Amino acid sequence: MAARISYHHFKLAINDYLDKNRRPISTSSASTESKLGAHLLSNRWRVITSSPTPFQSNSAPLDHLSRTFSLPLPLGYQRQTIDPILSQLSAGIIPSEYQEPAQTQEARQLVTVDQSILWSPTWQVPVLHFSASWQDGSPLSLTELLESPVFVRSTAFDPTSVSQDPGESCDLPQISQGEHPVTGRPSWFLHPCHTAELLSQILGAPNPDPELLPILESDRRKRPGSEYIEAFMMMLSSDVQMRVE
Repeated sequence: MAARISYHHFKLAINDYLDKNRRPISTSSASTESKLGAHLLSNRWRVITSSPTPFQSNSAPLDHLSRTFSLPLPLGYQRQTIDPILSQLSAGIIPSEYQEPAQTQEARQLVTVDQSILWSPTWQVPVLHFSASWQDGSPLSLTELLESPVFVRSTAFDPTSVSQDPGESCDLPQISQGEHPVTGRPSWFLHPCHTAELLSQILGAPNPDPELLPILESDRRKRPGSEYIEAFMMMLSSDVQMRVE
């Protein structure tokens, strides 16, 4: 199975992935623990077929995975001291009144996380786009994001090195920022420059030259299914919180 795939095969794979994980888990199986782990990775995902928008590079619908969930913060987690009005304005929210930090202390115990997995036409692989916000709607800063439970191992990323170009190559795992391909809203994403290489290691697959993709696409027996998305979820889960109750 190739690590780089076409959009057509990505669409088939995400639907296979959800179909497989909708099935009940048998508690009599010896591998119940691993199945439950995979089930947590698949929770709340749904396939979204977006209508063409000005933010898309073409006029075709763009099927992708999407989910939203609340993530509790550990006790003692401190939000950065930022003027709430400036923070809300940066998120495009017009606050009705100024709120002192102490007034929103209870709301800060949860953050809302939006995740979506889309296919990259540049890199021919899936890409995780995500954002996190406080309950007042203001986004987490990069420092807050890296220190929050949104990341399992924030030391994998260099917060001083943030790419703005999803087509730009990178040397290390890197968080990039740009417009969400469907919504056009500010979004973080894990730069996909090493995704094909890592998926090749997980799947034991070759990492073919993009020129070979038409040949691979012609062979339906090699099309990726649920195992391809499972491998991508496993790859993400070493750095990003992907297990959702």
